[in-house]
Amino acid sequence: MSKLEYIINKIVKSTLITEQDAPAPPSKEFNNAPSAKGNTPFTPAEKKFLGKFDAYGTTHLGIIYSTSDIGIAEFIARSGISLNVTPGTLLSLLRQKIIKIVPYGGFGSNDNYTIELQLSLDSINGWGKEDQESAEKKNVSGAGGDSGATPPPAV
Repeated sequence: MSKLEYIINKIVKSTLITEQDAPAPPSKEFNNAPSAKGNTPFTPAEKKFLGKFDAYGTTHLGIIYSTSDIGIAEFIARSGISLNVTPGTLLSLLRQKIIKIVPYGGFGSNDNYTIELQLSLDSINGWGKEDQESAEKKNVSGAGGDSGATPPPAV
């Protein structure tokens, strides 16, 4: 384990401990019990988070401004609900080496990090179907730039 991975695991673990007693937002999946079907090693919460990679069709998600405990906590506070990620989910997937926190890269982004999926997108194909469908509904209802608002009556 590299020094960066050790630091990230330690910070996520401490964030998990401090946020353990916080109330859960209603739209997150927190079921970390083993999958009932037994055909996947992931819990429902982990599967829902990994489905975000499938929904967006990418192996990288999010921007983490710092790998410090404050940076990880800020990322979870900012993106936790939309990505369905909790400190426990993040720590579990990091320990399983399913995801990795890597430098974001790009011009002028040397201090930022992102979450990189260590699996192929084919292995999680279909897990983000629900998110894709809701995004498509939003795009269809928002077509024309007016977010589905009715036009003013003709005079």
